[in-house]
Amino acid sequence: MIQSGSPVFLSNLDSDQRPILLEAARDPEGKLRHHDEAFLRDLIHRSPEILPISEIEPIFDNARSICIELPNPAGFADNLLVTPEGGIVLVECKLQRNLQSRREVIAQIMDYAARLQAWNFEDLDAAVRRAELPGKGKPPGLIENFANLDDFDPISFMDAITRNLRRGRMLLLVVGDGIREGLESLAEIVQRHPGFHAALGLVELRLYPLPAGGHIIQPRTLLRTLNIERGVVTFADDRLSVIPSTLPTGKVAEASSAPRPTSLSEDEFYSILGSKHPQAPTFVRSLVSRLEKLGLTTEFKRSLIMRWNGTDGRPHNVLNIRKLGMVMVDPVSWKMKTKAERAVAMTYKQRIATAVGGKLRNTSNEQNVYVGNRVMTVEDLQLHEAACIDAIERFLHDYQQLERGE
Repeated sequence: MIQSGSPVFLSNLDSDQRPILLEAARDPEGKLRHHDEAFLRDLIHRSPEILPISEIEPIFDNARSICIELPNPAGFADNLLVTPEGGIVLVECKLQRNLQSRREVIAQIMDYAARLQAWNFEDLDAAVRRAELPGKGKPPGLIENFANLDDFDPISFMDAITRNLRRGRMLLLVVGDGIREGLESLAEIVQRHPGFHAALGLVELRLYPLPAGGHIIQPRTLLRTLNIERGVVTFADDRLSVIPSTLPTGKVAEASSAPRPTSLSEDEFYSILGSKHPQAPTFVRSLVSRLEKLGLTTEFKRSLIMRWNGTDGRPHNVLNIRKLGMVMVDPVSWKMKTKAERAVAMTYKQRIATAVGGKLRNTSNEQNVYVGNRVMTVEDLQLHEAACIDAIERFLHDYQQLERGE
């Protein structure tokens, strides 16, 4: 169960003043409160960064607020956010005092998302134009929201929106000022949506008045799910996941033999990568499997990060594959402390460059591999896979030797 204390206010770090424990804002009846749900909805629209999206599904953390009160066949979604790559985020806001049942709210937002599976880009764009903005006015269309981005690709964006709608692939956030309910109560709701590939997050935003005026807003992630698919729902460490229903009856304990649950960030990463490099997802999945057997760990943020943890706990980013197909090895040097460690990292990068027929070039972050006039890509890795894996194995060997003082 997730627990955290109240914030503590200290006006001056150099002072011997006693810290002040902040108490959450409450209404006259003593209940936790925001001004109203419209306040919460409008706050999220104006400042979407207040949502801890990077903790829930990192690949969506560049999402932009599009509108409020999005009309859909099941009602009106409080907030719609969209990423430049076509990732979709729906938000439903509920105050504790108005929340007759958390289960009903979660079922409601999942129903919104399920109804959108019959839509395409044109349908969503038309709904956005009928939606609202805080105050007055109507929102512009989806494409207009990203027109100021130099690398924005409207055709790929439209295709991705339609693809994500049809697959039910989106991030669903229920946001409130005091969400409390056992995880087990969510199981029945999850099972109602076969073939759904959304991720669900429960977020609490607490409002704390400051002694001299103003407020602090504290976001907390209470729950994040792995992909919602029909199957057996399990819970561990406040995380909900689903074992595919193809697992034989009575074999829940053998879940490790079933396909592993994936995050929405992972699915979205491979979807975006495949839209630019159709053969890349199959290759990268195979490469990840091979590198994990060498002891590397995988993390999906805005990119795919393959890490090696040293004996002192420092994580070294051995390989970073961007969602558009660029491959970076410069981060491997970032946490190298000694001259000998940096030399091992440099040797590794030079071996990768040699393997793919490229050269090292200075960047703002050490040196990275270029092939001709472009950054190394997944195609370069695929063409020279064996040599690149050999370079990684040699890096691990050299670094371990250094740790042992050999």
